[in-house]
Amino acid sequence: MPLELPNLDDRTYEDLVKEALSMIPTYAPDWTNYNPSDPGITLIELFAYLSEMLIYRLNRVTDENILTFLTLLNGPGWVPAQDLREEVRKSVLHLRSRYRAVTREDYELLSTENFNRWLGRMQEAERSGNSTGLEEWWTVTGLERTQDSNLPSRLKPIQRAHCVAERNLELTLESDRRKHAEGHVSLVILPANPTVPAGALGPQPSANPPQAQILRSYLDERRLLTTRLHVVGPTYTPVSAEILVARYPDVLDRDLRHQIIRVINDFLSPLPVAALPNYPGWSFGRDVYVSEFYELLEKLEGIDYLPDILLTSQCPEQDFQCVAAEPMWNQEGDQIGLKLYDHHLPAARILPEQIVIVPNTKFRVVALQIKVTPVPGTDIPDLKQRIKATVRSLLQSLRQQPNPSNKNPTRINVLNNQNAAIAFRLTRLERISQSSLQFLERDFEDKNSGPIQGVQAIRISDFSDGIRVEPDEVIDLRLHIQIEEG
Repeated sequence: MPLELPNLDDRTYEDLVKEALSMIPTYAPDWTNYNPSDPGITLIELFAYLSEMLIYRLNRVTDENILTFLTLLNGPGWVPAQDLREEVRKSVLHLRSRYRAVTREDYELLSTENFNRWLGRMQEAERSGNSTGLEEWWTVTGLERTQDSNLPSRLKPIQRAHCVAERNLELTLESDRRKHAEGHVSLVILPANPTVPAGALGPQPSANPPQAQILRSYLDERRLLTTRLHVVGPTYTPVSAEILVARYPDVLDRDLRHQIIRVINDFLSPLPVAALPNYPGWSFGRDVYVSEFYELLEKLEGIDYLPDILLTSQCPEQDFQCVAAEPMWNQEGDQIGLKLYDHHLPAARILPEQIVIVPNTKFRVVALQIKVTPVPGTDIPDLKQRIKATVRSLLQSLRQQPNPSNKNPTRINVLNNQNAAIAFRLTRLERISQSSLQFLERDFEDKNSGPIQGVQAIRISDFSDGIRVEPDEVIDLRLHIQIEEG
């Protein structure tokens, strides 16, 4: 049905007079004679009469005036093709449609929904041989017409787009990409089914080389005049995890390990996955939290509990494009997660050898009480984190997948009196004979951290006979650090 024009002002002569009289006490309190014989009242009635006539004319806009207004809205080349009411409806709907790129939401919507609709029309024009419709493609993109790789059918639609204001993400160095750049707008795009080389990290190109250029050309006439637009692919940040898993006895390690890798890859995927309905993909710049890994993996059938998860982000040597995520820690030195910047996406790098799966009866709890006297002025949360990382590193060999060929247990002893260092002695025990319950100390290895910066003295709760770890066991470290005044 046609759009009904609103009544721009429905006030009558009586309404105007009443409104004017009600304002007299506020603006002229000495005026007390409201009789029609008063000259002021006469003027009010006169102006009310003239105003009523103007209101009447306002609601009686002529067709010529409407056409003039529509020409202003639609441009000088606009020619009305239908009845006036239909043209008004179309113009109003056109005003409500998103065309100009001003806000972040504008850029993201124009780069996905609007661009993909336009790309679909261009691909349809190519399939149908519509040279007139395809002319718009060459005009907007400015691509070389003789190259088949520049045709609309060679381009994939854009699955996701993320706008980063006042930043230039086309710069080479990550430190420069994070700097404020006034007047610059960067658009990070992720095509549907992107082709990313295996193991590629850091800034990634779009699926087709001209994709960024084509989208930039499409948005050029929609951006504000002074905006410098950059269209780039996402920056992938490696996310790895060291995971200790306590499984039920009837579960196969191989199957559970594959399942863990699959669910983590799906969880960190930047694009929707079939296994997670209504999941749009990992949000740009969303931090990765350890607690989410616990929640995700504890739901898997076959897992009893998870003694420990440590998230890491490391770049390969000589890979200068790779950007590692920054770890986040709480006040007790325990990991919160990994911090991603607003143009980053996680790249799952979960290695099978970093997932240690042991039956739930084969964990040896090693609880250490560590008393530390710090140097004055030392950052205590940072010190706790470094001490816990040091203990993990020194006892790493006992936190790995058990070796079936190893038949000898290991004894852990604490070596105190090391001043500002942490030291353990790992002694390999060997049975005297197959039927004997007695063991001999075969050899030992001392693990010493060396002086820890910011520590005056450190002492670990000792074990009189040490802790013996069987060859098929893995240690479950539980550390408590107590800060003492010097």
